[in-house]
Amino acid sequence: MVYGTFDFDVFENDNISFCVMPKATVLDMLILKYVSTFYAFFLIIATIVVLKLNSFYACIKFCHKCGKRNIRGSVINGLTAFLVLSYYRCLIITMKILFPSYISIAHQKIYVPFYNGNLSFMKDSHLMYAIPALLCFVCIILPPPLLLIFEPLLIQFSGRINLRRNRLTYTLHILRMKMKPFLDSFQGCFRDNCRSFAGLFFLYRILIVPGEYLNGLAWNNSYEGAILFLVLLLHSMCHPFQNWHHNQLDIFLLVDLLMINFLMGIEYLIFIHKPSEANFRDDKITEKFIGVLILVLILIPLGYLLVYAYKKVFPKTNHAVSNNNECSDSLPARLLDSQVDNYGSFN
Repeated sequence: MVYGTFDFDVFENDNISFCVMPKATVLDMLILKYVSTFYAFFLIIATIVVLKLNSFYACIKFCHKCGKRNIRGSVINGLTAFLVLSYYRCLIITMKILFPSYISIAHQKIYVPFYNGNLSFMKDSHLMYAIPALLCFVCIILPPPLLLIFEPLLIQFSGRINLRRNRLTYTLHILRMKMKPFLDSFQGCFRDNCRSFAGLFFLYRILIVPGEYLNGLAWNNSYEGAILFLVLLLHSMCHPFQNWHHNQLDIFLLVDLLMINFLMGIEYLIFIHKPSEANFRDDKITEKFIGVLILVLILIPLGYLLVYAYKKVFPKTNHAVSNNNECSDSLPARLLDSQVDNYGSFN
């Protein structure tokens, strides 16, 4: 509930849609959700066109008066964040349509869509929903991770083999330079030899989201726990971010997610366990304790964000405190130029 207000989950209320179209199915609602997602992509494209045409000169002038100089960089960073949210929402909608389930009839498994047991999977009426979802997966879901993963590798490879310039390489170079602001907004925080990690973060989403639809919470926790452990191992070995603190924060958040996943698995085992009357109260206390611990682990990143936002909003206060500490009598006075030569000696 807390984190849902910062992404597109606030638009997931389907009550109004079902009131407007009472005969609509869940798959119909999922297809309609593509409209809002594509609207986000169209908004990004429109903003890029406006940036190219320099048609918001008054807005830029106003921002300059407010002390904000790098307007284009701020707009690109904002669009990048908006693009990530749109991408993730589009991925969830696609997985909900394409992920299969099954029903057992006369000891025979019949595969059906996850959200509609009346249709056959990838047959007849389900193809009306599956084809747009497949097109979305191929045209929208796959290109970002492939581009962000292989673009740095191709640059390194072409630099080593010294490719000759021709029309194809020149066209690719021009296309890359046009996309460079967005590529840098994704890859700029990583070290030069780890810029492919920007694409891996998209790939992590593609790998983790299907785990939510596995049959059984135990399989779900095991699958997501294995993915998180491999990601944690990879990041611990590579330290992909340029900033040392970002690497430590990245590892901390991954450990936090892994602990939440582990505790949810323990909570599930307690839930399916049928205790005796003597142990029933102890299991209830343990379950409540684990629930509180999970809630604390979930709120830790939110607390960090609040502290970070406070330091960004009130930087002058923190700077004043540091200046007061420098002038405090408890700290050693700064050496004068005449005392530098005698410092560290007994003379």
